[in-house]
Amino acid sequence: MPETLRQAGVCLVCGAPGDKRCGACHSVTYCSQDCQREDWARHSDNCVPVMITEYEGKGRGLVASRDIKMGELIFNDTAVITMLNPNGRAYEDNRKFLMDQIGKLSEEQKAQFYSLMPHKEYANIGILEELKIFSGNSKPLGDDERIFLTLALINHSCSPNA
Repeated sequence: MPETLRQAGVCLVCGAPGDKRCGACHSVTYCSQDCQREDWARHSDNCVPVMITEYEGKGRGLVASRDIKMGELIFNDTAVITMLNPNGRAYEDNRKFLMDQIGKLSEEQKAQFYSLMPHKEYANIGILEELKIFSGNSKPLGDDERIFLTLALINHSCSPNA
């Protein structure tokens, strides 16, 4: 999972002023190599060239933390929920299936799922909040739809360098 955007110039470990950024992702700041070494066990899993930030009215999203080269692999993500052919089943079947899969997520994954923005078109419709979140963030793959917790935070532009 990418790092969450934090206050620049402040050491992530001890809170002291710092100007040493991670050389690989540029997402976090440290005051010393000792603090960077201390944080490496945690940061190594999050050391990717994107950060999570809040966008007013839109929720969380990913932004580049450094220049990304064309064709560079940014991160791998695994689907945490898969709805098999959701359009071919009744609402109650989808609701039960989704709630069963959410129940199998870790507490951290559940928190990430519930922090995703629900589908705007379903805002005033009386359907389950989890289905609104799933509908607004799932990616189709054949007849199935899947939730990728990090991939769901990507917005894109077809304009280069945007």
